[in-house]
This record gives sequence, C-alpha cells and structure tokens, in this order.
Amino acid sequence: MIAGRAGDPTARSRANALRPQLTAEALQTADRSAQAFRAQAPVQTASLAPTNTGAAGDFGTAQQALSQLGYYQGPRDGVASPALRLAIAAYQRDQGLPASGEVDSQTLGRLAGSAR
Repeated sequence: MIAGRAGDPTARSRANALRPQLTAEALQTADRSAQAFRAQAPVQTASLAPTNTGAAGDFGTAQQALSQLGYYQGPRDGVASPALRLAIAAYQRDQGLPASGEVDSQTLGRLAGSAR
C-alpha cells in the first residue's frame, strides 16, 4: 500500500488484489499502518535487538498492548522487530509522542495502561 501510494503501479495493483483476502480488522490495521508510515533513514536491524534482560519484557508488553489496539499483528514473543518498531512509531504519533519507534518509559507507561 505504501509503495502504491508513492506511485508504484505494480505495488498498488498487488495491494488491491490482496484487500478482499483480509479480515475487516486486518484491513483496518493495514490501512492505519500505511497511513501512519513516514519514510525514515534506514534502520540497522542489530539496533532492534534487546540490549538488556528487562527489554524483552518491555517488548512483550508493547506487543500485547499494540495487538489489542490494532497497531501490531506479529508474534507476541518479546522480541523486537521492524514491524514492532513501525507499530510503536504509529502509536506514538497517534498519542502525540515523539515517534522514535523505541519502547521508552513514556510510551511503555501508556501501553501498560492500555494492556489491562
């Protein structure tokens, strides 16, 4: 959807062909994610790995809450991923927070309240 909106006719065609195969919830999440997408500098995958033992719990909390809120549709395994980072950034934008894509204390606090 993102590439299609950027002018790629093949991507637009393929995205439109997939739409009927998605559930209403998945379609809403895909639309929301594509709308929230903002191009950024490339992300180094290594920077997404947990840097301490407490981070995995933070990622798990984020995955759980973002899944419930419709921002994230990936595994709830406590592991950071590019999809999780995009979901966090979209949530942060919607909450008026700096859209870093990182699980910072302010974002985690809001997400922890949402996951209850």
